[in-house]
Amino acid sequence: MHYLRASVLFTILCIINLGLSVVFAQNTAHTQVVIIGTVHNGNRYLNHNTLYRVLKNIKPDVILWEYSSEFRSVKGLLTYASLGGRVWEEQAAIQKYMSRHQETLVLPFDTAFDRNNYLGIRPVMEKAIRDSLKRAYDTNRMTPEDKTAYVRYQQINHYMYVEIPATPLLRMNQPDVLDSNRLLHDFDRNRFISFIKNYSSDTTLLNWQIAENTFWEDRNIFMSRRILQHIKIHSGKKIVILTGLMHKYFLYDLLQPEADPFAFKLVEYYEARPAN
Repeated sequence: MHYLRASVLFTILCIINLGLSVVFAQNTAHTQVVIIGTVHNGNRYLNHNTLYRVLKNIKPDVILWEYSSEFRSVKGLLTYASLGGRVWEEQAAIQKYMSRHQETLVLPFDTAFDRNNYLGIRPVMEKAIRDSLKRAYDTNRMTPEDKTAYVRYQQINHYMYVEIPATPLLRMNQPDVLDSNRLLHDFDRNRFISFIKNYSSDTTLLNWQIAENTFWEDRNIFMSRRILQHIKIHSGKKIVILTGLMHKYFLYDLLQPEADPFAFKLVEYYEARPAN
């Protein structure tokens, strides 16, 4: 008799536990977060249609785009892009996707800054720094150790800024690209500053590079925090982050440690769950 009651009680407890497990699993369902590193202006293999097809396959509930303000459709943008006009490919892809999936949320995750001014000044300053260091290298003013490091830096820099941005979306989103980008950032943050100090007499260049490094890191930290806010609000949803390729490694490294506390999983777009 005691055995029968114990058996019945055990069965009831198992049923209750199973029910609680189902509820708990439903309430803690992992959010799927997909970071897609892209090239804003596209290349011969990548345009807004490429990104649109990726979005169509994943069918996200939320799209986060690299901007500080809300997404607004631009009249005539897709026509202009189809005629070969130069557009921001993420914006065109989102606009095309939203025309067919209006239920999808599009939210910003970048910080506010003067993009036109920044994009105008940055290439000028970077070229001045490159020219200054090249003169030091060509005139043998660098130590043998610095010359070796400088050549290696040039190789990684060319790989990340010239070679990889010209490849298909699948190639530029491989793990080894993130590793190369980490190496480049580590060099920029550490060795590169000492190069400018030692081999350039223009303190303007040094001050700009220090400020640029600080802005870059602060911007990515801001991005990651804003993304986490979106993840928390849209728990259990499929979230796609469209961002410039150079941001991807930074966002990945900042977000990954928060995966368990915020109950999400980072996946590559080519591994993401297809649309139902």
